[in-house]
Amino acid sequence: MEPGPCDSCGEVDCDDLIALHRLYVTPEAWDAEGSVTKVADVERWCAACRANYPHVPVGVELDTETSETSETSAAETDGS
Repeated sequence: MEPGPCDSCGEVDCDDLIALHRLYVTPEAWDAEGSVTKVADVERWCAACRANYPHVPVGVELDTETSETSETSAAETDGS
């Protein structure tokens, strides 16, 4: 992806942007169920924002029942 501004923090010249969907996470409480809401808009985020805020990369489906992605990471598949 070409360099540009991060849609989350506004950093101007990021060269590590990834297209993704923002997630809004509401934790479970004693009187309410937890929820995860995936925003339909595609944003481009830098590595720092991806490390700190909930998101799911474009093309990866989120299982709203378990809040897990449908793709398995390489570490999970090769046992490392």
